[in-house]
Amino acid sequence: KVKKTSENTYLYLYARVAARSSEYSSLTLRLVAVGAILLFFTQSFWLMAILGSLFIYLLGFQLIPMYHAFDYMLMIKLYPVSPKKKSGAVLSIIRSVLIIMTIIYGIIVLIVLPNKVEAMQLFGIFVVVCLVFSWGYLPLRLKKIEKNANR
Repeated sequence: KVKKTSENTYLYLYARVAARSSEYSSLTLRLVAVGAILLFFTQSFWLMAILGSLFIYLLGFQLIPMYHAFDYMLMIKLYPVSPKKKSGAVLSIIRSVLIIMTIIYGIIVLIVLPNKVEAMQLFGIFVVVCLVFSWGYLPLRLKKIEKNANR
């Protein structure tokens, strides 16, 4: 839940886009579902690691264009909210979606693999991929997008 305050304007808008826009919500559901099905029917540790990491990366990468979801709206530019909050809101939404996806994949791996040590290792790999993408690549990518948009 996002509080409806003026400092959360972008966070509220992007949360609504992620949940209600058929473009992003269906993309998220499809990638989570396809990845979950593939993980469920795979028994190889390394194949599971590759597939889970790949789907986490793919979802995060394909949610980046959400940054431009409100560029066409002039009213957003009139509202007295710092544009820096825009990238922070996008970061927060994408991170939240990826964390939820990582947890779902971790639960599936814990259910499917009989060796719980390997399942925990896989979950750790998924968490590392999520963290590296969310806190490493994503902020740099959004800064580059902001820099190009300000030209």
